[in-house]
Formats: sequence, C-alpha cells, structure tokens
Amino acid sequence: MNNDRIESEIDKIMGRLSLQDKIGQCLTLNYLGWQITPFHRRFVNEFRCGGLRVTPHISASNDTYHIRKMAPHVSPAETTAALRELHEMALERNGIPLHMATDQEGDLSVDLVRGGLQLFPSNMGMAATGDPELVRKAFGVVARQVRAHGINMLHSPELDVNLNPNNPEIGMRAFSDDPSACAQYGVEAMKAFMAEGVIPTAKHFPGRGDSEVDAHDQLDVLRVDRQRLEEVELFPYKALIREGLPAIMTAHNAYTALDDESVPASVSYKITTGLLREEMGFDGVITTDAIGMAGVIHYAGGQWGATVMAIKAGADLVLIREDEATTAKCRDALLHAVKNKDISEKRIDQSVRRILRMKMRAGLFESALPDPAATMEAITRPENKTTCRRVFEKCSLIARDRDGLVPLPRNARALVVEPYLPLYHDKGNDARYHAGMFFENMSRYSPNLHLLETRCPATEDDMARFRKKLSQNETVVFFNAFWRGSGSNRPLIREAVKQGKTVIVATNDLYDAYCLPTAGTVICVFGAVPQATRIAADIVFGACQPEGKWPLIGVKKDDAVDPSAETDHAVSHYSKTIEKVAK
Repeated sequence: MNNDRIESEIDKIMGRLSLQDKIGQCLTLNYLGWQITPFHRRFVNEFRCGGLRVTPHISASNDTYHIRKMAPHVSPAETTAALRELHEMALERNGIPLHMATDQEGDLSVDLVRGGLQLFPSNMGMAATGDPELVRKAFGVVARQVRAHGINMLHSPELDVNLNPNNPEIGMRAFSDDPSACAQYGVEAMKAFMAEGVIPTAKHFPGRGDSEVDAHDQLDVLRVDRQRLEEVELFPYKALIREGLPAIMTAHNAYTALDDESVPASVSYKITTGLLREEMGFDGVITTDAIGMAGVIHYAGGQWGATVMAIKAGADLVLIREDEATTAKCRDALLHAVKNKDISEKRIDQSVRRILRMKMRAGLFESALPDPAATMEAITRPENKTTCRRVFEKCSLIARDRDGLVPLPRNARALVVEPYLPLYHDKGNDARYHAGMFFENMSRYSPNLHLLETRCPATEDDMARFRKKLSQNETVVFFNAFWRGSGSNRPLIREAVKQGKTVIVATNDLYDAYCLPTAGTVICVFGAVPQATRIAADIVFGACQPEGKWPLIGVKKDDAVDPSAETDHAVSHYSKTIEKVAK
C-alpha cells in the first residue's frame, strides 16, 4: 500500500472513530496466560484497545490471580487459536487489527518457549558471533516463529549500550558496550523483523545501559553530559531511525542533561517530544515501557497519572500491564483528560494516525489471520534448528581456562550443579525446555555424573547438600544462570574453589568471568535455553570448538584479573569503560 493510499485510508477510519475508539487505540493492554478471560474481552470490546501485550505469566498484580505463576501448558497451535480469536474480536469491533506484542529478545527474556521453538542467545551473544548476516538470519527465525502465533510486534531490538557491568537489568540483553556494535546489530534485527511482517520497537530510549538500579524498583538517574549521550546512548537510535525504524519504547529513567532529575523520560515532554520528535526527527510510534514500574509511578502518583502524563509528553501508546481495575482507572483517566481539555482531541488524533500508519505499513490490515494448523510447520522447519545451532557455535567462547581443564575426558566422574529457576523453566516445562537440561546433555558423554539441583540463589539447605556432595567429588561442573541481579549461584562456585576442587563454570553471563576470578575455567554460551545447555556440554567434553568473538571493548579478553578480588560485581578495571567507548 503506497503512502497516498495509506493516508486516504487513515482519513476514512478517523472519520468514523469515536473518542472512546481513539483513546483505546493509544493503549496496549495485558493479555495474561493463554485462556481468554472476561477481562480480556472487556479490554478489547469495551476499552477498544489498540493492542495487547502477550505474556505467559499469570501475575500477582492481577486482581483475579493472586499468586505469580505460569499459565497452564498449551500447545503452539492452541496459543495461536486464542490469539486468532482476539484478532477476530477486534476486527469485528471496529475493523482495526490489533498490534499483538511480546518480548522475544533472547536467552531468558522470551515469552514464547513451548512446543519446540528455537530459542536464541542473548543479544550480547548475537554480537559475539561477529557475523551480521547470520544474526539477521537468526532474528528472521525469531520473527517467523512469533508471527506464526499471531504476534505482529516485538518490543525489541534492545539498543541499550551496557557500559555498567553492575547494571541489574540490562547486562547481556545489550549487544555490547560499543555503540557502533549496538547500532549494527540493532539494524540487522530491525530489518529481519520487518521482512517477516513484524513491527520492531527499539528500547529503552534514551538508553538504560549505564543504570545502577532496576526501573521496576526505583527511578534511576543518569548524570552525564549531552555530549556523552550523543556519542553513546543516542548513537544506535540515530542509525535505526535513518533506516526506517517504525517504533521506539521510552525508558522510566531520568537524564539530567535533558530534564530535571526527578522526571522519567517516559513522561518528559523535553525528551519524548523535544528530543525524539523535534531534534531527532522521529515520526514513528512512541510507546512507553510498562507504566506500572516504580521508576515512573512514584513521580506520577500512580499508573493512571503516568498514563496521562505520558500522552501529554508525546507518547502515542501506553503499555499497561496491570489488573482489570487499575487498567480501567488508566483508561478512564486518559478519557477524562481529553473531555476536560487537559489533552486536546487533536493531540490524540496525531497519535492515532501514527498508530494506524504503523499498522498499515506493516501490512496488518491486509494480513491473513494466524492459522493454528500452520503454526507447527513454521516452528519446526529444519533451517530454524540449523540456524540456532550455528549461532550458538559462533557466539560461545572460553573466557578463561587457566589449567587446561577443557575438554574433560569422556566418562569423567563429576558433580554437576544446576539451578532451577521456576519463573523461566516453567515457561516451557515440556520435553524440550525444562529444568535439568544441562545435566541431561552432559550425561550424553558420561554415565559417571551426579546432579545437584539447587534453588537460585541457593538456600542454606542447598548449601548443606552441596557441601555433602562436594566431599564426594573432586571435579565440579556448574551451570550458572544469571538474570536481572538474581539467579546466580556464585557462592557455591566460590566454596568449591576454596576447597580446592577442579571447577568448570558454564554460564549465560560473560560478566561471570570477572565476578569469579578464582574460577580458573569459565565458558560463556550466552544463554540458559535448550540449545545453550547442549552447546555448553559439547564444549566441556570437546565435541564443539567455540568460535565466539569478544563482544566488549571496555575490557579485553586477556585483561589481567586479580584472583583475590572475588565480588558479586565486575572488577574495578571496568571503571574506564566509558572513556574507552568515547575514544
């Protein structure tokens, strides 16, 4: 559809939309689990939402479900059938297709995992391949798999430049600490998604790679000058905007070079409109991150206040991942703000036009509805698995092997210590994705292995069981899964080293090489998903030669590490990262 036709069609649609319809188009609401409930129907039919954010979690924040847990297991075809019904519901309502969004970044930041989907490494793992063409192919697989379910928008690529190794939320989610690499691989992801009919959403603008705290918990304030922002944080966005980026997600962080230190970017007119729209010339869709994060609601006085502030600041979409009652308050607050002329209807019209334009350019008005019968065919294509395996071969690397422990001899006797992370392992909990995958893959090479599964982080009971097992084994192979500031079993690794055991660490987190300097062997596979655990076992036993390229520029692979500097954070030589990046 050419631009003139698009604008003509938008004019026709705008002419028949009520104010309630327009307000609804500016909302992306929560679709929890895989069963369509009455409140999901209300979101589509009464609130007339423009889109839904798909998640497999049934959240503790929902006023119907009080315990955070995973939705019951359903097949990919059943998932597609439910999403198709929601699409049909929206089209019946006003003829405007839903943007159906989710997270499928890589490693543990994925929401679709069941039924044999190929799950890829973190973004930093993608960059560690050193192969932009392969990365584009991999992101194409990601897009095809989600599109087959009826999802047409991804809240990625992640463009944060991870300068801070202590960052509790970004870390491996970033492509690199190098703005150029973030731009290069971000462009590859964007183009791959768009080629498959999926709308990319770059995040978190202006950038959260230098954060000290998690925006879910509190407001992080970045106190750097404008020149630093231009050279680092804004650099990848400029590159993707030049290439036709259709959507950007704003951060719940404050930036003193751009606005007052109390004002999150997501509700800042100076940042959303002044910087992104007017200075950088971005005319695509701007969405907020989840509006219930502490980083914004404390400033705005609640989710409903943040919803109104975000639209006033210049956002087009507000992501509301909340329960039915809170969602209703947010929608009503925005409706009342327009009726009371705190926000003009003309301002809402501008956003609705951008949203409709985004959907038309992505082909959502012309696309066939997802077919449950075709979902598995899209997932199980042989080239999907081949591409996934090749990416892990090319990204995995041996960060350190001081004593030449790799490879272990076949049939070696060893204790395998592996964490159980319910929030992530239970997303799949099927034959292909579940707890204990690393041990299963290790067992292909030796029958003389013993498994110790721990909680994550380990409890005192886990430590007691670990010490007992440790006394019976000289070699210990750990799989360490680190995620958003938790989930690490580093204390157990340190204990094994302290007792003089032969220790091999396989991990999804490259920063483990610096947090665990006394561990002489550290293998990074940039993932804790099925293919990552398989490749890790292959490397341990010498069945695979890792080909990964070091993805960081702030620290080189062979930089000296003081073995006495055990810490839960990276060692101090990372403090010069910013200076190296700027140069």
